[in-house]
Amino acid sequence: MILQRIHVLFSIAGLVALAAALPAQALQPGSVADAQAAQHDWITANNGRSDQQRDLEAQLAYVDQNVNFAMIDQLEGVGNRAELEQRGNGNLGLIAQGFGNDNSARLVQDGDDNHAVITQGGQRNVVTLLNQTGSGNTVKLVQQGDDNIATVDQQGNGNQLDLRQQDSFNVADIRQQGGTDLTISQTNPGGNVGAVNSLTVRSYTEPGTDPLIRTMSFDGPQARDLFLCNGSGAYCDTVR
Repeated sequence: MILQRIHVLFSIAGLVALAAALPAQALQPGSVADAQAAQHDWITANNGRSDQQRDLEAQLAYVDQNVNFAMIDQLEGVGNRAELEQRGNGNLGLIAQGFGNDNSARLVQDGDDNHAVITQGGQRNVVTLLNQTGSGNTVKLVQQGDDNIATVDQQGNGNQLDLRQQDSFNVADIRQQGGTDLTISQTNPGGNVGAVNSLTVRSYTEPGTDPLIRTMSFDGPQARDLFLCNGSGAYCDTVR
């Protein structure tokens, strides 16, 4: 097992990428293309230039397909901080920050075939921790605005999350435990420190049942605490 750890504690105009040949799982088909699309969307949303778009596939061309891939891409900003750790095989992690200042993100992948893409455009956005413990988990996390905070914990296998926080002062605390599928969008137009859009989600699917699929969209400042469960009450009670 190989541990990759990347720390970036200051703004850089460019790219940090690591790829190490491993003897087991390969990156899943399409995962590099998905990460590349997210990176391009991030640059376009912030009126970046086409020459700032990176070809992720080219970064992998010189190694075997059995890889962990880790990239931190920071453009046009100062005070941005990123930390990325990988343990296992076939993981892909991308943190893209910039077109703003003082954003921070921490990504930890501990398992195989996990896929996480974080893009932050704006000021003072925070991902306190995006943690993937298990296998086959996927996260796309977009923070586009100012002063947004997210914490994500995926435990078990086969969790999927698409989380978008736009505008200002959105807060999301999300935990997925095994086979859940969530799409969440939070917008807080004109948000200020006294108008926080706050969401807490705990989502569980009992082994052997169909994946829990929820699409949620929240507009404006509210506090919400959601507990989503698919399976027997006994199972949900034990994992709450």
